Amino acid sequence: MVTSTSTYFFSTTESTVYVTITSSVASLCATNAIVTRGPQGFLIDTLQFPHFNRELYVDCLDPSECCQMCLDTSGCAAMYYIPNVNQCVLFSAACGETEIIYFEHNGTVPNGGFQLQAGCGDISYGGID
Repeated sequence: MVTSTSTYFFSTTESTVYVTITSSVASLCATNAIVTRGPQGFLIDTLQFPHFNRELYVDCLDPSECCQMCLDTSGCAAMYYIPNVNQCVLFSAACGETEIIYFEHNGTVPNGGFQLQAGCGDISYGGID
């Protein structure tokens, strides 16, 4: 488990209040473990789903939280996170199979690039599109 702590502050004319949130995520979901770029260093812009069964859209603040939701959800094979809209997409399918094939793009990626990780399934690299 990896523990992260975030401190937020709210200020009014009378006082400042600090709120600290501590959360734990599996090592697989640590910020440096989330797949954010392809092997050539480009952002991920295209995804394919060879065994797609169902998807669940969830609002969340970061890809580590999305990944942990996938690990905590029975039958979640893989997840991806869309950073510009703070949306998490969880996929259910057969565990152990490749559920997301990702492609990187040598150029501008309008959505900020997908961020992904495997749950009980696998993710694999498909190349540069």
